[in-house]
Amino acid sequence: MTSPKRFTDIFIKFKDGTSDNDVKAGMEKIRSISGVFNAEALFKGEKDSELKLMQVAKVNLVQAEDARLKIAKIKNVEYAEYGAKRKLMKS
Repeated sequence: MTSPKRFTDIFIKFKDGTSDNDVKAGMEKIRSISGVFNAEALFKGEKDSELKLMQVAKVNLVQAEDARLKIAKIKNVEYAEYGAKRKLMKS
């Protein structure tokens, strides 16, 4: 038996043109939100200006929607969305 899922991922993108310092400040705010377990760059060490604006936060499932709404209101955040649900299919 597998344990119940306790966390979910919220994918975050900062608006184009957001400076590295503003992304860093936004991520500090995200990490301080109740229910956020971890938040980090989706593509660590990326040099591409668009890809380095993409982040991911691991959030307590019970607090996920409240956290997502708070993240979406942070300055320079373009969107904060759950990842697509995928189901593995056997052929």
